[in-house]
Amino acid sequence: MAFAATHTTGFHPIARLNAALTEFRAARKRRAAYDETVRELSALTNRELWDLGVDRHDIPRIAREHVYNV
Repeated sequence: MAFAATHTTGFHPIARLNAALTEFRAARKRRAAYDETVRELSALTNRELWDLGVDRHDIPRIAREHVYNV
């Protein structure tokens, strides 16, 4: 009788660790982009923000929408 071993990479511990690390790196990049967007918008004066039609309290929402496409 022949025995065929099937092994899917979805359950392999190394593959799962690699997928988790890849997702972690992607999340870090998104967070860095969010922080950069907040930092750049926060550096603008109130007048410059008003010229763009943005209130200072909207900066986190705008950054979140820009980075996370919410």
